[in-house]
Amino acid sequence: MTLWVLPAIFGTVLLSSSSVRSGTHAALGSRVELHLPINPRYPGADGAQTLVDGESGDTSISRQFLGFEGPDVEITVHLPVETAIRTLAVDFLQHTSPAVFLPISVDFAISRNGTNFTTLATLLPQISEKHSAPVVERFELSGVHASARAVRVRAANGGRVPPWHRAPQALRWIFISEILVNPGDAPRSAVDLLHSYRFGETRWALTSLEKALRDGSEEERRALCDELGGLLADIDATVDARRFALQQLAVFGGEGDIQHVSAAIHVAGLGSDAVRALASIGGQSAVKALAEMVRNAEPGAPEALVALGATGAPEAAAAAQEMLEKETFRDAALAALREQGTVEAVGVLLGVLEDQDTDRVDTMVQALTECGTDLLERGEQAQGQRALEGAWKSTCSLETRLGALAGLIGSGKDELLPELLALAQHDVPRVRRAGLSLTMDTVRERGTGWLAEAFAALPVDLQAGVIRAVGGSGRASEASWLRALLPKLRGVVACSALRALGQLGDASDVSVLVAALSNGDGDVVQASSHALCRLRGPRVDAALLRVAESAESLARDRLCKVFVKRQTSGAVPLLMAWGVGSDRQERRTCWATAGKLVDAEDFGKLIDAFYHLPADSVSEARRALTAAGRMLSEAAAVEALQLAISNCPSGGHTALLLAVVGELPSPRCYPILTQALTSSEADVRAASVRSLANWPAPQAVGELLRFARSEEDDRVRILALRSGLAALRTHAAEMPATSCAQMLVSAQAMASRNEERVMVIHTAGAVRCAASAQVVLGGLAEPALRAAAETELLGLSPYGWLDAGVATREGLGRLAASGPDDCREKATELLKRLPESSVLARMDAVPWTSAFNGHDLSGWRIVKGKPDSWGVHDGVLVAHKGGGGWLAREEELCDYAIEFDFRLVSGGNSGLFLRPPLTGNPAWEGIEVQLLDDASPKYARLQADQYCAGVYGIVGAAPKVTRPAGKWQRMRVLCLGRLVNVWLNGSQVVRADLDEHMDKVEKIPGLRRASGFPGFQNEHGPIEFRGIRMKILGPVLSALQER
Repeated sequence: MTLWVLPAIFGTVLLSSSSVRSGTHAALGSRVELHLPINPRYPGADGAQTLVDGESGDTSISRQFLGFEGPDVEITVHLPVETAIRTLAVDFLQHTSPAVFLPISVDFAISRNGTNFTTLATLLPQISEKHSAPVVERFELSGVHASARAVRVRAANGGRVPPWHRAPQALRWIFISEILVNPGDAPRSAVDLLHSYRFGETRWALTSLEKALRDGSEEERRALCDELGGLLADIDATVDARRFALQQLAVFGGEGDIQHVSAAIHVAGLGSDAVRALASIGGQSAVKALAEMVRNAEPGAPEALVALGATGAPEAAAAAQEMLEKETFRDAALAALREQGTVEAVGVLLGVLEDQDTDRVDTMVQALTECGTDLLERGEQAQGQRALEGAWKSTCSLETRLGALAGLIGSGKDELLPELLALAQHDVPRVRRAGLSLTMDTVRERGTGWLAEAFAALPVDLQAGVIRAVGGSGRASEASWLRALLPKLRGVVACSALRALGQLGDASDVSVLVAALSNGDGDVVQASSHALCRLRGPRVDAALLRVAESAESLARDRLCKVFVKRQTSGAVPLLMAWGVGSDRQERRTCWATAGKLVDAEDFGKLIDAFYHLPADSVSEARRALTAAGRMLSEAAAVEALQLAISNCPSGGHTALLLAVVGELPSPRCYPILTQALTSSEADVRAASVRSLANWPAPQAVGELLRFARSEEDDRVRILALRSGLAALRTHAAEMPATSCAQMLVSAQAMASRNEERVMVIHTAGAVRCAASAQVVLGGLAEPALRAAAETELLGLSPYGWLDAGVATREGLGRLAASGPDDCREKATELLKRLPESSVLARMDAVPWTSAFNGHDLSGWRIVKGKPDSWGVHDGVLVAHKGGGGWLAREEELCDYAIEFDFRLVSGGNSGLFLRPPLTGNPAWEGIEVQLLDDASPKYARLQADQYCAGVYGIVGAAPKVTRPAGKWQRMRVLCLGRLVNVWLNGSQVVRADLDEHMDKVEKIPGLRRASGFPGFQNEHGPIEFRGIRMKILGPVLSALQER
């Protein structure tokens, strides 16, 4: 460790490293200034204040740490007062796996003015950066003899992680937990810290006081209130600090705090808060202070008057009555009376009501209405009604008086109900709307009994509103009123009644609603349908099905919609009875509805009805049968479908059931489809082909192409070939590359017509396997195929030239010279990327050879890993989780191409080492192509070259064509002299000249290497590999270098 100190400032210096510690210190709750933004991924428990909250983090990455990635960290702690400094300390975390390292140095500096700093010391870590276990180190400086108002800490980051790290291009993180000043010292009290508080600064002291007041004992709370009262009297305390004190005393204070709070009334900026605090504290002393303030008409007296009213003291009414005479106090006086809400306040308001002008009367009536409502809520019925009657009989506007009318009716003044109905029919629209709303509220609360015979004479909009209110009341007893009323109603009122009956009715209302649904039109149909869907009760569905049995054709369609919305249990048998009728549209509707209602028990009923459908109408049953089949167990579904298929009355029925089989997810259904390929009926075979075309597994590709080869019916053969090629395009990514090539060659051999051959060419361009170039290039020589071949060649050539280099170059040359205008430019550009024909010829002469036999590790060796870190399972090479190390080829290679499939788990990480030695770190000594689950959240912030297919530390992959974890992916890499090309999933993503990156050679010495032992990394597994093949191209190197 190295230490630089300024001995003139302090004497002995003590450095220590320890595990996590926490406790009090003199900087608790101080204001913290960060000189760089907080990283949103690791913001700490309370932002910057996490660093002075007295809680140090442990060895986990917790919310007690602030995390900073990349740059150096500078933090200033502003102490509340000048403090004698004896010891400074900072806690840092080291957790090397996720790139969290101790700083490479920490500077401590102090200042007496917060601006000019003097550096005290620079400390270095005691713990090695190679220490692998998580650890917290405290950088501590003791023996300081100086005073300061601010402490500054600078932590040097160190840039990128060390070369030995598993992600050597990643930036270091610094995690800092606590900055301590004089650890162990009791900090100043929270009230002391509050003394200088200004809005926007740290709320640590405020939060601490709030918690202490809320959770402390009565004695502790009283002591704190006394301190806050003393702070109110301190003229040196900030206004923001005293305002906070008033807010807390308003909640927790008592009679003993009145004097301090009253004195604050006269402090600029605190009057309103002090008035509110007095009102909240209450008691005779508070009332006296507020009344005196009002009487003396002091600044803030209007607010004091309102606060006096809020105390409910009798003096409030008298003070308000006196102040009503003064224009400047009138609004405050009314507000005080409204706040008081007592009998005295009502008396004052009634006494002055008649003498006020019109505008003021409205305000008086509003206050009187509120007082009356308050009295009713407190059980003072007579006094509350007296206030509301005074408001109702006043001369103010109707809108203002409606609140009083509502209160009177709610308190039992039934004699006013006719006036309510009259208001609901008023000529003025806004009054009518308010009256209607109040009428509906009354109906919801009291029912319809009070309306009696008056309902029939009401206008339509009021009738509809009353009925809507009945429906919304939830009173089932009102259903009988609706039933009796319904036959007399028409139009919008009838629709409202139907909807309300749906809210309140039961099974006995089904027949009425179904009749309306059957015989009505437009809004009536919609309302009755809505009502049938809303009916509740255990017998509603049974009643609905019983009534529906006799429904006519028009009603059936409407009832089907009701069945779906209600999810009517037991409807399927009825739907099947309807679904075999002669009306085709009705059949479609019934089967479609059944498809939304079926359960497993309905499958047999559906099959019986299905057999009775005409052969040309079986498609109507597909959705229902599929839905029912999916609800059966896997075994039951397969057994039921096999039996149903064997008993089908026609080929059309069989074909439909095969389509159903194709939509079920069970692997057991596959034999049913393959067996159907042997049927004597072409339509049945075609149906099986269509289902196999959508089969979710790649096994169907070979089945379809084998069938196409032997099928005699030309229509079905073409369908099978087209379906097999479509399935190949869908599943190519899941299939081994050799299987894709075999399937493609097989399809090419059986394609006899030009349109079929064109399909094969387009498939070759899409699947991009070893046979793709051969198929596409073969089409260039035939005029009927040339257009398709030229299009696919342009897309395939960046990938396929390794398989047929000379032919690819010749094809592009012809296309650049005489192809269509839109192709020439692209062909010319692609030609520039290819080696000369002589080089390509020598490359073509080298065959692809298998580098993995599918049985054992022959040809490979495990380097620096556990003996069981690699294995072979079902023909797949597996890097086992936790095995470590890497798997190298036995022979040292110079130039080569390699192709393989790989599959990663979620969060998986591996790599292909290109030319590493058998010693050292192969990622740096030999260059690595990354294999990574790019979508994993833990890799969200990597550098471009660290993602999948990037050449690690050198160049990133573009475009991004990675597939999700759990999916097979195909990679092809070419190492040819100083050129490194990478293809991923059929797209070229890297084309790098290593000579252009020699500025990185210090970190990546493998840039100098010309040969090595290619191999795979075992990092975050398990990782799977298959189909590994190679081209050994050593003899071509010199020719390429000459070019």
